Amino acid sequence: MQIKEIREMVRLVSQSGLSVFEMENDGFRIRMENNTGTAAVVETAPAAVAQMLETDSFERVAQPVAEQVAPVSGTPVKAPLVGVFYASPSPDQDAYVKVGDGVKKGDILCIIEAMKVMNEITAEKDGVITAVLAENEALVEYGQDLFMIG
Repeated sequence: MQIKEIREMVRLVSQSGLSVFEMENDGFRIRMENNTGTAAVVETAPAAVAQMLETDSFERVAQPVAEQVAPVSGTPVKAPLVGVFYASPSPDQDAYVKVGDGVKKGDILCIIEAMKVMNEITAEKDGVITAVLAENEALVEYGQDLFMIG
C-alpha cells in the first residue's frame, strides 16, 4: 500500500465521522481511531508503514479537519442510515441548503445514497441552517449529525 493511499484513508476517516476504522491488506493491518475530529493511526504493521506515518507531512493531512470542528447551536439533523452524503441533486447543481438558509419542515436538505438507492433527507422542523456537518460525497454513519437547524 502506498503512503498516498494511506493519507487518503486518513482524510476520509477524519471527515466521515467514523469512530474506528480497521483494514487488513497485503500482510499489514491499519487501525485508525477518530475521537477528536482527527484520525490517528494507532496500530500498523510492518514497521516501514509506521515510519512513513510519523512524518510531518502526514500530520498536516489530519490537522485541517480538527480546525473545522467547532461547537454549533441548534437541533441536529441526523443520518437515518449509512451511506454516501450528497449535498446537491447532481454534481453540476448547487447544494440543497447552505449555512444561513431558511428551511421549512419537509424541505429536502440532502441525499444519502445507500445500495444504489437515493434517499432524500428532509427538515424535521422550520428554522435556519446553522451548520453543515457532512462533506459532499463522504460516507456517513447512522445517527451522525448532518446539519444543525436553529
